[in-house]
Amino acid sequence: MHAFVGGGAVGSSVRRVRRCSARMGLYGEAFQAAAQSYFADLAILHKYIGIPAEVVRIEHPLLMTSSVALLAGIGVKLGFESRGKDSAERQQSLHKILMASFLGICALGFGGGTLSYAMQQKEIWKSIHSQSAVALLVLLSANAILGISKLRSLHTGVGITVCLVLGAHIATGIQLLFT
Repeated sequence: MHAFVGGGAVGSSVRRVRRCSARMGLYGEAFQAAAQSYFADLAILHKYIGIPAEVVRIEHPLLMTSSVALLAGIGVKLGFESRGKDSAERQQSLHKILMASFLGICALGFGGGTLSYAMQQKEIWKSIHSQSAVALLVLLSANAILGISKLRSLHTGVGITVCLVLGAHIATGIQLLFT
């Protein structure tokens, strides 16, 4: 009971939270610097191999455009078509396979996009495009968990949100391509 006199317990908790968040900021900056160094080293390796600058610039957009158009486009279509139908087991099964593949491709695309940034001597993970990619990966992962847990209405709502974030991600990617 005496720990709460004068707000001592509350004050110490606030100090602990501040110290923890300050450490997390330092860890975040350290992680950012380590990742920047790692991807810069990979960029040097790719330059040593002799990959032309034009290929570096358009490789990520072309590969991701094809995966979005094929995997995500067909996967979303199948997901909406199978919604509420009892006889749509095959469509639901194919939807799961396509969207799981799309999540994997997006994770690889995040690495490829980061490498593309590093090869163009840009600072990684600072753009809106990179941040929307992280949001997209988080939402896709959460939606996969919701789909497994059979929360169908929530799964659909998060799926629609994924489509909106994907649209914003594509728009920022197109903007980056022409700058």
